[in-house]
Amino acid sequence: MASGWPLDCPAMLADGRPNPSFVPSDIDIPIESGEEPYYLERLRTGLRQLEEAGPADLAIVVCGADPYEKDELPSATLLKLSLDQMFARDRLVYTWLEERKIPAAFLMAGGYGDEVWRVYAQFLRWALHRRFEHFA
Repeated sequence: MASGWPLDCPAMLADGRPNPSFVPSDIDIPIESGEEPYYLERLRTGLRQLEEAGPADLAIVVCGADPYEKDELPSATLLKLSLDQMFARDRLVYTWLEERKIPAAFLMAGGYGDEVWRVYAQFLRWALHRRFEHFA
């Protein structure tokens, strides 16, 4: 998200220490409310930037469900990705890492409400099926 938590917090606390809720990224891909149709292309651009930084030894992927349109967390309401967009995001990152033979750990994170389990279930079903195809 380009706006909203934690980006609406100050980077520094009053005592001069870094705010633990605001951790800047090496590559930021800001998406404003209403820019959801551009999400995947901007993610591809971010992955190209990441590749230019040099090879990675390991990827820890936080597959947060906060941007899902049915997430109920008030601070995440500025970004509303569809279930299809969430699935496309997860497949894109997974295949990008797989093509580059970068080992990865995918962590299901965030997501609040009765519907967010769908974000994780669709990706896990797809990824596990894909993984088991390699052993067949």
